[in-house]
Amino acid sequence: MKKAQSWSIDIILAVVIITGAFIMFYSLIDSSKTAEPISKLENDAELIASEYTSTGSDLSLITDDGELNESKLIELSRSNYSQL
Repeated sequence: MKKAQSWSIDIILAVVIITGAFIMFYSLIDSSKTAEPISKLENDAELIASEYTSTGSDLSLITDDGELNESKLIELSRSNYSQL
């Protein structure tokens, strides 16, 4: 009886290792597909930040004397992503 029990534990361990390897392989392949949307979001964030911090822009949160315009900041905080 002991041989049969250890043999089944070996098979279970092999299945767990193979399944883990398959999951890791699939997650590595899948992560390469999500890289493009992340870079797009990074570019959007840089564009938004530059528009809201440049002094010549109508959307600027910075006044001409270098102070932060609190009313525009509050208005910005109430905006969602698509409005930005």
